Amino acid sequence: MGGDACHGTEDTVRANSTPLWPCMPKAFYRRNLPHLQRDNKPHFLTFCTHLRWILPETARDIVLGSCLHDNHIKLDISAIVVMPDHVHMIFTPLVNEQAREVHSLGEIMDAIKGASAHKINRQLGRTGKVWTIRFARDS
Repeated sequence: MGGDACHGTEDTVRANSTPLWPCMPKAFYRRNLPHLQRDNKPHFLTFCTHLRWILPETARDIVLGSCLHDNHIKLDISAIVVMPDHVHMIFTPLVNEQAREVHSLGEIMDAIKGASAHKINRQLGRTGKVWTIRFARDS
């Protein structure tokens, strides 16, 4: 069971299943292990390419731009390191004023990974997965 963000098992969701953690606050989410998002605290996350694909330099530039896109809107970024097959980020999620709650790690990561995957595939004339589904919270 488990694994890290780059080597773990994919999560499955059963339709109409009873939540395992019904009493947890909204900032709590579950993958193979439960994660608690801490408000007003920096998070260190790592996410990896699908099957450890080595990103060409142009793709790494796209990833950096996608990471920076919502800086000061959904998150305050402290550091980003784009490696050939994975990315490290340290950031603090900001408050979504309309929803009156902190932007979730899942929402932030889905935006970064989704936008960068579309742009990378378009730039390189390819299709398919760019990122693993998971990400690891290292702190």
